[in-house]
Amino acid sequence: MFSPGTVTVRLNDMASFNYDRDERNALIQFRDRKRQRRSIRLHNVSKTFAERFHSTVERLNEARCSNGTVDNHTTEFLRTLGYVYFDKLVKVELIEPRLPDPEESSEEESPSAMLGQFLADYLMKRTDLKPATMLIYRQIESNLTDYFTPKKPIEDIIEGDVVDFGRWMNRKKYARTTIDRRLSSCRTIFTDAVRHQLISANPFDGFRKPLRGLVSRNNRKRKHIVSAEDILLVIERAPDAEWRCLIALSRFGGLRVPSEALSLRWTDIDWNRNLIRVPCPKLEHLEGHEVREIPIFGELRPFLLECFECADAGSEFVITRNRPTVLKSGAGWANANLRTRLMKIIRSAGLKPWPRLWHNLRASRQTELADQFPSHVVCRWIGNSEVVAREHYLSVTPEHIDRAISGSALPLDTVLTRKASQAKNDQLPQLVTAQEETAARENVQPLIMVEGGVEPPTCGL
Repeated sequence: MFSPGTVTVRLNDMASFNYDRDERNALIQFRDRKRQRRSIRLHNVSKTFAERFHSTVERLNEARCSNGTVDNHTTEFLRTLGYVYFDKLVKVELIEPRLPDPEESSEEESPSAMLGQFLADYLMKRTDLKPATMLIYRQIESNLTDYFTPKKPIEDIIEGDVVDFGRWMNRKKYARTTIDRRLSSCRTIFTDAVRHQLISANPFDGFRKPLRGLVSRNNRKRKHIVSAEDILLVIERAPDAEWRCLIALSRFGGLRVPSEALSLRWTDIDWNRNLIRVPCPKLEHLEGHEVREIPIFGELRPFLLECFECADAGSEFVITRNRPTVLKSGAGWANANLRTRLMKIIRSAGLKPWPRLWHNLRASRQTELADQFPSHVVCRWIGNSEVVAREHYLSVTPEHIDRAISGSALPLDTVLTRKASQAKNDQLPQLVTAQEETAARENVQPLIMVEGGVEPPTCGL
């Protein structure tokens, strides 16, 4: 028999749990010791955390109803729980509010930094970022706040949340390289939080291993070699001399478009020395990388000369008439929008646009030059490192395969030339030998042996 007012805790009277994978929201419902239904809502949390929180609610409710105690595992979880989630348990009367420890300092503990405010403060400090880079960081800020909400304490973001964040971007159809770069930038941002002791560890460290199938630093499917024949077809369909020069600067000069090509001035071209002084806005913050010199390649020269002859008197920049108006506002290169026009030109040439239109023109040139010059020379001309070149620029071409099949490491044209010469020379030795044999038969001289043999005499013997 049970005395009046006694609450019986039934084993099948457990807390219900519902989780929305798309919205990342969880609803936990249970009946307290007064048999009243209580609800706890969790927003933008991983399923792993929501399940752990749900099991903690069940243990706490069971302990409340039976006037028992909770296990050490639950106690440890409560100790590490952030203020937001701790207060949710306090509101449904499963635990008591946190009380200050009298043995500790009387100073109030500073509240945990909220994600939205932390990101705003961080970007405000990054005055060193260029406009285009700042735009990318703003997009990352939007991703983080959309997923975690601006009120999310940064100390509550754990490694499991980072993995779920990467999967969320994958569901949003972000490319694998984009996910990788954005998570890498998040790691940089949260490293600043570690330095300022806002968090003890960076949750974005080591994200690549659990997200191995969703991230990639180099998507080889987006590499494409643009042959010289194809790019000449494209150049023929360009609307004017400036556009022809712009495409040639990228494919035959290896310049970055838009930043380097649109920064190039006529004063940067030394016609007498056949050199071009290329400004490099992307790397100008690195000492010694503000500019680089490249030769006026033979393939590039006619398009530069044509553009020079068609340039208006007093023009400062090589690309003037087709210079995007957005550059005048100081907004950077992000909205130059040269890609759309190039895509139309490629289609008008009867070709299918390739991935990464401008980058693959540069990469094709580096692959081409790497077959003719040492790697350190080519990297100096292109403006990257050998590691970056191997990872993101160099590709295997059909010519490489042809040379491998022919059994020679020489360029294909050299191989063919030598084969033709060898075919002609193979017949000469046979003719000469036949003539020598005939002459030898007609003028045969008998060999007369002298005393002592054919060896010269040795003194003293």
